[in-house]
Amino acid sequence: MALVIEGLEAMKATLQKCTERGMKAACAAVYLEANNIIADTLTATPKDTGALRSSGYVTLPEENSPVVEMGFGGPAADYAVTVHEDLSPKNWTTDGTGPKFLENAIDKHRGGMEQNLGALYQAAFDQNAGASQTTTPTDPWQGSGVATGGSKSRGRGRRK
Repeated sequence: MALVIEGLEAMKATLQKCTERGMKAACAAVYLEANNIIADTLTATPKDTGALRSSGYVTLPEENSPVVEMGFGGPAADYAVTVHEDLSPKNWTTDGTGPKFLENAIDKHRGGMEQNLGALYQAAFDQNAGASQTTTPTDPWQGSGVATGGSKSRGRGRRK
């Protein structure tokens, strides 16, 4: 007597789609959470000429890798490091701004990051949305009234 399982190939195909869909959702969730962090830095980033604030970026994740880089760069890269790390007393041109603007935003998000990523992942998975170097990022919250940051994505090299 032989045991025959019908629909095995269809089940394998469904599992493969779920795995791919899950990875796309993870990429979207990480990308959106990083953009939320960068958006939160904007009010704390010194403004003098505006170059530093406008240099915030989040890279798109590579395909099948929910890893992004976020930071400040471009023409303001050297200046960004100097300002971020300079703890000496200064009279900043804009009240409430100063050093550690990125670090403070990351710390602010750290407590709820797991929950935020979970919600973003679920929304992206439900909508089959994703973000990668080979696709256009999809905001699963678009039109929902939920704020998801809004910083610009800029292609930068990725550090490991």
